[in-house]
Amino acid sequence: MQKVAFKYYNNNLLILESGIKMVKRKIFFLYLTRLILFISLIAFLALYFNFNNFLFLSLSFVSLVLFLFAVKRNLELAYHEQFLSHKLQINRNELNSLEHKYQDRDRGDEYNYLNPHLATDFDIFGNGSLFQYLNRCSTRIGRDKFAETLCRSELNEDTIIRKQKAINELSGKNEIVQDFQAYGKLISENGSELSGLQSWLDEKDEKLKLLQISAYLFPLINFTWFALIGLGVFSLNSVLIPILLSLTVIGLNRKRIGKAHSKLSNTAKTFEKYYTLFKLIEGDNYKSSYLVDLKHQLTNRDKRASQSLKALFKLLNSFDIRLNVFASFLLNSILLFDIHVYCRLAGWKRAHQNVISQWFSTLSEFDALISLATYAYNNQEQV
Repeated sequence: MQKVAFKYYNNNLLILESGIKMVKRKIFFLYLTRLILFISLIAFLALYFNFNNFLFLSLSFVSLVLFLFAVKRNLELAYHEQFLSHKLQINRNELNSLEHKYQDRDRGDEYNYLNPHLATDFDIFGNGSLFQYLNRCSTRIGRDKFAETLCRSELNEDTIIRKQKAINELSGKNEIVQDFQAYGKLISENGSELSGLQSWLDEKDEKLKLLQISAYLFPLINFTWFALIGLGVFSLNSVLIPILLSLTVIGLNRKRIGKAHSKLSNTAKTFEKYYTLFKLIEGDNYKSSYLVDLKHQLTNRDKRASQSLKALFKLLNSFDIRLNVFASFLLNSILLFDIHVYCRLAGWKRAHQNVISQWFSTLSEFDALISLATYAYNNQEQV
């Protein structure tokens, strides 16, 4: 058995188990804190209504703020616990692999079509296969890339040597490797995220100049109108005029806004998690030219892929506000909110539509390299 790898994974188990216990204690403490704060909120509100004392109202507001903070912190800790649990399982799986217990891993049967004769002759896919033994990919696109790597031999000598050096370097970066795997396992992929994004990116650019002018002109008119109502120039009943005009603009563009929203609405949370993977790749300094090139490919106009994706999922989260009828009505009738988000999404698309496919290709390549780097680390004493 490979002593270095065995010792490393066993030490990780102890550290991670201790870390998970600590996080669980914090979550339990926060649960009690939230319960106390919620009871305090109700109690202070009841005291305010009974005694009409502003102090009780202030204390209820403080309780609410602290309660919301505790809820947010609880979600962060729950996410971190999931991450640590995935990392714990990764180390357990590696210990099993060192003992050649890997039969419960993904068999990769769906990839037999890539090279049927080679796959059959060399047991590349299926039970007890090379894919099942080597695969450590945590994203769907990474698995696809790794399966292709096993079936399609690289013939360029320079590329082979550069990849070997990259694998060797990555095999010495276990923390990045395991963090990438653990965060990747937090991504709930349905297989249509990238196709939905690509379909939107491939759409013909629209002429949005008039729409952009409207997005700023109508809110200006609305606020001017409201000010004139406040000054008594217009009657209160006239408030319906600017509101109806704004909603008319929204209505005329509802179809194309709805089309974009339907294509992108389910991807916001997924891309938020992809962002973490990109950030991990970008955050380290590499020496091998292959990894340096991969990192360089994640930059567009001096802006990192992670930063651009973060801007995208924030826009998509904003777009989902339109699902709230009341908020959508209020924001659109005054600010033309949907138009603003739609125009900003169009601007994002123009800036990135030629690099997105390259970014995710780079991500899949890095994910595939992790499988080979893990094998190299596990077998370093036999090299």
